[in-house]
Amino acid sequence: MSGHERIFKGLASARSKIVAEGFDDAGVHAGRRQYLEHPEESVDVVTVVLLHDSMDGDVARKTAATVVWNELPMRFDILTIEYQGEVRDIEYSWLANELGPRANRDRKAACLKRGQMARKSFADGACQVSS
Repeated sequence: MSGHERIFKGLASARSKIVAEGFDDAGVHAGRRQYLEHPEESVDVVTVVLLHDSMDGDVARKTAATVVWNELPMRFDILTIEYQGEVRDIEYSWLANELGPRANRDRKAACLKRGQMARKSFADGACQVSS
């Protein structure tokens, strides 16, 4: 299985498991946040958008972070979680301290290094790679 296939499978698995935790829907995306003035400071970001209106925000974010941590087969710098209109960035080092080691899950994604985005879309569940 190629690196892209592992990432797509991880995105699909993370989305499915997040929805199974009681969310109405979820979007899980992986990409690179590039800073125009300081490109050397660009970071790999996983973004999760959660749809549900009755779960406590801290519980929702912890649930999503745990699923991503356990399912996504790539190393990232920041996990961004959007829930009920609030966006929070969580650094990898904080996740590592809070959730423990990630066995065999810290491969850097080749597509992210090339500045592309791997995306698991909301509605159709299709995985795409776009630049």
